[in-house]
Formats: sequence, C-alpha cells, structure tokens
Amino acid sequence: MTNAKGNEMTRYTFVLLLVVVLCAPAAAQDRWPQFRGPDARGVSEAAGLPTRWSTTENVAWVADLPGVGWSSPVVWDDTVYVTTVVSAGPVEEPLGGLYRGRETWAPSTAEHRWIVYALDVGTGAGGDISLRGSETANEFIAWSQPQAAPYNPSQILYGDVLYTLLDRGFFTAHDARTGEEIYSRRRIAVGAAFTASPWAYDDKVFALSEDGDAYVIRAGRTFKVIGRNPLDEFTMATPAIAHGSLFIRTRSKLYRIAEGAAP
Repeated sequence: MTNAKGNEMTRYTFVLLLVVVLCAPAAAQDRWPQFRGPDARGVSEAAGLPTRWSTTENVAWVADLPGVGWSSPVVWDDTVYVTTVVSAGPVEEPLGGLYRGRETWAPSTAEHRWIVYALDVGTGAGGDISLRGSETANEFIAWSQPQAAPYNPSQILYGDVLYTLLDRGFFTAHDARTGEEIYSRRRIAVGAAFTASPWAYDDKVFALSEDGDAYVIRAGRTFKVIGRNPLDEFTMATPAIAHGSLFIRTRSKLYRIAEGAAP
C-alpha cells in the first residue's frame, strides 16, 4: 500500500470535524459509537445476532467503498460512518503479517484525499459527506478547524469546550458547538512533552507529561495552570479512573492515587 506516514503527513492539513447529530433517544443496540463499541469492550448483549455468514448468507446489503481504509465502522441510529483515503496515484494491495517486511516506508508524492463516508443502515445507500475545497461546514458537518492535530494525545470534550493537548506541550480550546476559538496555543510548561491523553473532572483538565508531571489546568474559557503533581519518572500511559482513584503507570511503577490515602 502506498505509504502516507511520517514526514508526508506534515504536508496535509489536519481538519477537525465535529458531526452534530440531533435525534430522538434510541436503544443502546442501535449505536456502536466508537472502536470496540460502548465502553470499548467489544461485547454486545443484543439478542439474535448472526453466528454464520458468507458473501451471500445472512447478508442484508453490501456496499462498495472507495479508496483504502481500515477504520472500524461507527453506527449512530440509522447511519453508519466509515473513513477512507483515496489516492490519485497507484496503490499497492495490502498484505497480512505487518506487510511481511515488504513495507518500503517511501513517502508517496501522490495527492491523497481523506473522506468520511456515511451509509443508511437499512439500505446501504451512502455518499461522501466530506468538506469540499474551501468549505468549512455542510449539511452534515457543523464546523471544521484546520489545525495541527496532536500525534499522540486524544482530544477531550469537557462541558461545551473541546480541548487539544499537543505533543510538544501546547494546549488549545474551542467551543464544541460553534468551533469558535476560545484560546489559541498556550504553553503548559517549557520543555514538557506529552504522549498520554488528558482527562478531566472537578472543573479541571489534567495533562500528564512524559517526565511524570501531571499538570492541572483550570477548565473554562481562560487558560491557567493551577497545579503540578510530580511522580519523577518517565511515563507515556494514559491513566485509568475507577474506585474513586486514579491509576497511573510510570516506567517501573503503578500508582493508585486516592484522596486522603496514605502508603
């Protein structure tokens, strides 16, 4: 497959797409909102799911998809969403086994178009809902914001604000409904780098640096770092939150952090 990673990716503008779906409440089995489904468990309690199938058996419909892509389908009520990439140049056929050593990693010079494709659950009818040219919105996309997206940390939606933690230690905020910039890049700390994704509670957003420092950022429309919690060891893992505690993994340790606890 033609590779578009590494330095080649810097040639493209990353566009944040916020799809607004206004609909009546639906049963949980009508929604598979993310990779591996609700709670990312890959488990369904729905009754009557198929256990046998082929290209002809138990097939309600099949739709051809343009380009190449391996993203998991997302289902929201009566619509299935998938992403794909269409190259203007030749594309090698994929091979299993991590390409069995045949991946050249040579950057492609062909133009690539990233597409969001939507299909009707009932019929399989679908089409490209991506933005065209200089568009910033359309019937399906409420707004878009060209921006250098983070390479590792995931963005976080907390309240009505979408926060972006960039790998090199900058932090941004946008209004989730309108795309309005609340504040542009603010540096969290000089020299700090981030791989773990941020998390939030108690009107605060937390950002764990690779040095093991968890920076506490005030949530809202004004950027301010209000605290720093050091663990003094390299870390790249995103913490877990359960049992009223934080579980933070560093290079050689796993911490359970709980209010009022003592070792």
